[in-house]
Amino acid sequence: MRLSVATQRSKWILSFAVFLLAACSGSNQDPPRKDDIPLPDTDLCSQNTGEEPNWNALQMADCPNLDNYNLFQNLSDPTAVPNNPGLRFDLATPLFSDYSVKYRFLWIPKGRKARYSEREVIEFPVGTVLAKTFTLPNDTAIPGIENERLIETRLLIHRPSGWVALPYRWNNSQSRAQLALAGGTIQVSLIHNGQQLDFNYVMPDRNQCKICHQWDSGNRIELTPLGPKARNLNLSINDDSHPGNQLL
Repeated sequence: MRLSVATQRSKWILSFAVFLLAACSGSNQDPPRKDDIPLPDTDLCSQNTGEEPNWNALQMADCPNLDNYNLFQNLSDPTAVPNNPGLRFDLATPLFSDYSVKYRFLWIPKGRKARYSEREVIEFPVGTVLAKTFTLPNDTAIPGIENERLIETRLLIHRPSGWVALPYRWNNSQSRAQLALAGGTIQVSLIHNGQQLDFNYVMPDRNQCKICHQWDSGNRIELTPLGPKARNLNLSINDDSHPGNQLL
């Protein structure tokens, strides 16, 4: 059966319209320029940044290993000598965490400044990195890193989208810390007051980090640092790189 001229014309118009839509949907978007194409995480994490932190990776990638960020001069020792412009800091009232010893460091990109807050946490600019490493002593009566075992390093990174938390777990050989988003349980044995204590050290997962570091801004619940308030930082520390009160 032959179609009428009107029917044939309608089908031709419909086919042509579909063709135009398909063509326009591709032509309205310019191809991305080379500078607009983000580097894969693997490339960002493997960048060699010399004696400075790997700022690009810190801002854009959840790297598989802590050493990918190049935060410390000795990549297997997160307890001393941060790469510039890193600084060690302590808190006046640290929380007890299963007899662990904590090593805290702060990096603020050059040219940026933190803003003082009288009551709340100091307002750190985008790019800031906070690192807290937990170690457990063989005997709590014998201080010193040589008597301690690396357990985990937690990072808080202020990215353009907000703060993110990344937990890293140190391996048995103490040579590398690997990303552990799911947290974990570590069997621990140590001496305290002359008695042996055996227990499970619980390393929080990423979501638990978010729960502990919540702050209600009035509009939404945000992830934020908790400890670095002025009153908690107002003390002197024994650090050759910054002797005296750490707020000055």
